[in-house]
Amino acid sequence: MFQKFPNCTLHLAVERYYTTILLVFTEYSPKEHDLKKLDFRVRNCDARFHVFPRETEQEKDAFELLKRAYIDSRYKMDEFQISKEQLVYLAERVQTLKGLTEEIVWGRLKRLGLDSCVLFTRTPYRRYSNK
Repeated sequence: MFQKFPNCTLHLAVERYYTTILLVFTEYSPKEHDLKKLDFRVRNCDARFHVFPRETEQEKDAFELLKRAYIDSRYKMDEFQISKEQLVYLAERVQTLKGLTEEIVWGRLKRLGLDSCVLFTRTPYRRYSNK
């Protein structure tokens, strides 16, 4: 099986994109971590956000892995399994969501006249060596 922590990161990225979308569209940022619930809310904002189809068993399994990834890949390492192919598929879907989030959210902000606002983001934590 493939390394498990990138899937945890993908879960966090999807959660962040979803909460950003909901904040812009509904002016509310839910404290929800369940990706299935967030996905439902986001798709109600704009149908183009339907980037995680669950038509086939493989798609359902991949989304289920993504949903469980944050907790299971960190705290249930012996039980959590993901293949390289599943991880690549999910990474591609997250990239699609990222692109749509940028396009649709910025478009909405532009229509609202808020595109010139300065947006601040938290700088990711980095370890600096003493070298």
